[in-house]
Amino acid sequence: MKKNILVIDDSKLILYALQRLLESADKDYNIHEADSGKKALDFLDKNKPDIIILDLMMPGISGVDVFKKIKNDEKTKDIPVLILTADTDALRWEKELKSCDKFIIKPFNNDELVNEVKKLLNKGAS
Repeated sequence: MKKNILVIDDSKLILYALQRLLESADKDYNIHEADSGKKALDFLDKNKPDIIILDLMMPGISGVDVFKKIKNDEKTKDIPVLILTADTDALRWEKELKSCDKFIIKPFNNDELVNEVKKLLNKGAS
């Protein structure tokens, strides 16, 4: 059964790289992209992905605000969220991000990212 992954990042290069990486890791992954917080929230109004990969530093609606909206919405609060960011000062977001399922700093290791996505998808399926 196909797994739907929503990748939220304002970098077109990161979106492209993650799409290629995840599709090559598993043919049963459907990758959906949002290059802004607003587009991500619009997508989530109509869809429920199996996992979300979220950047924190984005213009407009930040990744932190997107994360809070996801976790405060009954429809989306149980979706696993993997935060993928270049922001190494994660401690300043500790309170807001305490229910994050995984936190990975860019630049990331491809194998680590794929393995964490698989783990979170399996966790969500159980």
